[in-house]
Amino acid sequence: MKPGVNFQKIWALRNTGTCTWDDGYKLVFYAGDKAIDPYDFAFKKSSDFVSPGEGINIAINLTAPLAEGLYQGHWKMQNDQGQWFGTFLSVYIEVRK
Repeated sequence: MKPGVNFQKIWALRNTGTCTWDDGYKLVFYAGDKAIDPYDFAFKKSSDFVSPGEGINIAINLTAPLAEGLYQGHWKMQNDQGQWFGTFLSVYIEVRK
């Protein structure tokens, strides 16, 4: 993608656990290049809550860095007690002029 381009990454997630993802649960930037301007997704409103067995599409807005190169970011779910769970959700991009 071109330098400085804003883009959206969408992940389709399913709650395969026994607890509802509600207030206090979040998808947190865990590792990678902060140059992609990452942010976290918090389950704040009831329309975001995910009961066991249900799914959700989570969209985050990112920005391609200005310098050419390969970039990556990795997010992971965190419960309301700050414990990590689930697999990594990742984005990989190449910036070219």
